[in-house]
Amino acid sequence: MKKYILLFSIVLLFTQCVGTQSNLLNRDYVSVVPGTLNSTESLPEYNCTARGKVTFAFTVNKEGTVTMVEFNKGVLDNCLIEKGKTWIKTYVKVTPAESVGFGLYEIDFK
Repeated sequence: MKKYILLFSIVLLFTQCVGTQSNLLNRDYVSVVPGTLNSTESLPEYNCTARGKVTFAFTVNKEGTVTMVEFNKGVLDNCLIEKGKTWIKTYVKVTPAESVGFGLYEIDFK
């Protein structure tokens, strides 16, 4: 487990340093949070009073399912952070691959 956390930290640091949005190894999104990326839908309803952009670091398994989501940067509001984590775990799915993937996902809570 310690090796996995260290690997995730190194990959996340590398991702931030080179300025890329993800390291999903050419994997495509199968589904996204409504109202994010190029989705024409509205964000799901939420009751947070704060507004602004929040970026999350996430991990997907070989099957393309999100297995971990953590706050990366943006508005420091617990309501937005918890809502974003829940949405990413619920909605985000990527195509399967032979290895795990890591990425960054931004939600603009308007």
